[in-house]
Amino acid sequence: MHNEEAQSSEPRPFRVCQSCGQIIPSRSIQCQYCNAISEEGQAIAEQEGESRILNDLFTRGAPVTPIIIGVNVAIYLLITLTAGGNFWSVLTTGADHFTLLAFGAQNSELLKNGEWFRLLTPAFVHIGLLHLGLNSYVLWTIGPLVEKLYGSARFLMIYLLTAAGGCLGSFLNHMLKNDLAGASAGASGAIFGLFGVVAAFSYRYRGELPERFLKALKSSVLPAIAVNLVIGFSIKYVDNAAHIGGLLTGALLAFVIPYIPANVSQRVSRAGLAILAVCILAILTSFAFAYRQSAPLLNRRQSKVEAFLNNVGAADRAMVNIFRSADGNWKPTPQDISQLIAATQALESSLAPDAKAEEIRQGFLRLLNQQKEIISQLPPDTLREKLETNGEEFLKQRKAFETWLKQDGPAYGFTLREPTEKEK
Repeated sequence: MHNEEAQSSEPRPFRVCQSCGQIIPSRSIQCQYCNAISEEGQAIAEQEGESRILNDLFTRGAPVTPIIIGVNVAIYLLITLTAGGNFWSVLTTGADHFTLLAFGAQNSELLKNGEWFRLLTPAFVHIGLLHLGLNSYVLWTIGPLVEKLYGSARFLMIYLLTAAGGCLGSFLNHMLKNDLAGASAGASGAIFGLFGVVAAFSYRYRGELPERFLKALKSSVLPAIAVNLVIGFSIKYVDNAAHIGGLLTGALLAFVIPYIPANVSQRVSRAGLAILAVCILAILTSFAFAYRQSAPLLNRRQSKVEAFLNNVGAADRAMVNIFRSADGNWKPTPQDISQLIAATQALESSLAPDAKAEEIRQGFLRLLNQQKEIISQLPPDTLREKLETNGEEFLKQRKAFETWLKQDGPAYGFTLREPTEKEK
């Protein structure tokens, strides 16, 4: 009984071909009569083909992605050094408005006036260390995939075109809102473009590439697109129009630019070298034009710092005038009060060049408001006592301002002049 069961469990030596009905060996993958391939053979062939395609694709190099990230980091450091002020503060929080524009940040008013290079340069400019870090991480994850599918030359072309598409989307959005003054920057428009490429790629080549591979692409990219768009619409300062512009541009390019099949040599062709040369020339030309336009913008940044210094000086003089006048039965005149009000208004409208300067500005505003309240409401017999208390805080604030000017002023082109013997 045992031997009979063992014999019945052995595989049959022959089977019937499902296509032509002939008897063929059961281990044969292909029928020798009609050349039909069995289901088992098809599964094996698909697995082998899928492995071969994936191996060919993902053993390709992706050198352009880390180069782009390196260029972004280098430009960010250069912006930080140019911005001046406290290096670590600017490094973490980002440079001022005019320095960003000088390096090519997107501005709809300037783009409208013909500064076309701002379609490309914003993709290499970032606002804050967190902004740079997040974009670098996402680019590191999605960039090599697209670069291996399309090759380095086509990848760089796609990256620049999607960056331009993102900037164009931002420009059109600002035009519709009639808001042309702000500055925006970052690689996120180009990164969304790469997401769009992958999403459209998985649809265009659905009958050519392994189904499991395309399904994995869609399952990883589509949720990422949806989540990031929701985040973009939820946060006020995120330029979602740039994301959508880059996304649509990338999807369109995936239907226009073919990918490099797995069986094609990895060597860069002459056409690829030409594409690389044109892309690099476009980047260098764009930043050359940005450099030519940078001087007026950097001068405006210096003017902003100068205005801040003048307004702090006006606040200082208005308070010193009260301290010197308050004696005996002194009463404030309308001119004294109007001088405090004017100094307060000027300092409120002033823009501080960095975080430390902003603390100083807020400190002087607080003291000005206290000074105005003291001389407007208190009777003369208690006035001097309150002014002395406010005066102690004023001296601390003035010392903080002098320290900032000594340490950070030279980076903005200003130095604290030491008083002469006569002035002492």
